[in-house]
Amino acid sequence: MTYNLNRWQGYGHDRLYVNAGSRKIGWIDLKTGRVKVTSPAGWPSPIEGMVQQWLASNGLGHLRVKLKPRKRGDEITTQEFLDRIDRSRDDDQQPAVALSIKSQRRRSNAGTDLAKNRAGSAAYAAAQERSTWWRSLGRAMGMRTEDQAWRIGAEGEQIVARTLQWARLRGWRVLHAVPVGARGSDIDHVLIGPAGVITINTKHHSGQKVRAKPEVVFVGGAAKRYGQAAQYEANRAAKLLTAAAGRPVTVLSAVVIVGAKSVRGSRSAGVEIMPKSHLLVWLLFRRRTLSRTDVDELYELARRSTTWQPS
Repeated sequence: MTYNLNRWQGYGHDRLYVNAGSRKIGWIDLKTGRVKVTSPAGWPSPIEGMVQQWLASNGLGHLRVKLKPRKRGDEITTQEFLDRIDRSRDDDQQPAVALSIKSQRRRSNAGTDLAKNRAGSAAYAAAQERSTWWRSLGRAMGMRTEDQAWRIGAEGEQIVARTLQWARLRGWRVLHAVPVGARGSDIDHVLIGPAGVITINTKHHSGQKVRAKPEVVFVGGAAKRYGQAAQYEANRAAKLLTAAAGRPVTVLSAVVIVGAKSVRGSRSAGVEIMPKSHLLVWLLFRRRTLSRTDVDELYELARRSTTWQPS
């Protein structure tokens, strides 16, 4: 087996990545000495010697490598690391330090894992909170009620999420219903991929004519400030991700219209306004701005609920 050691520096991090061919084994934080294992098979024993040789040749021989704790508070030194590997080799078993991807993610993520959120879940929860017996009666009589509006919004988000599934095939990572702050706000979709970070605001306007103008978006003749709201959302996301990453993170925004009879115009307040049918093409043909490693790093930060809760 051929192992590769690659140093990566970015977003305030300095890491040594270990790969077996194209398969990722894990990485070492060259600032703290912490080790993260991402391979289900664990940390192969031949790696330790290679890592120590690399550290010595790059002026980092003094680094005290620490294993990611198996239990809270448990931390081991490099020598203990070597001893465990030796014992596991003698027993012809996997190293005792091996961790599964699932358990590793559980330890590495702070707060709730937002990757588990379903599209439209926040809007549907808002609909449930607003549902009353008399609003149910109103819906039965054909009236448009407040909780029904939230349900329609949730359906729109689910429709857009199905389109975004195809974007995953081209390297995009997607989060849905991302809660921001303590006042019940959320971002419908956060995308992190080759072309950067994008927040998407979904609007469900079944059968309506939509026209984007420089300052407002007209929906059936009614003026909506969709562009300004989406830009505020993107700016807020950029501020929070920048704080979490330790370096500037640029976030773009877009408003995706679902179910409209027609959508004319493409921008409002500097924000892209588009029908759902244009979304996939718009994503796939954007210029690459992030490496695969950058995408992975930002996604790991974005999926933590604590990233979106300003201190």
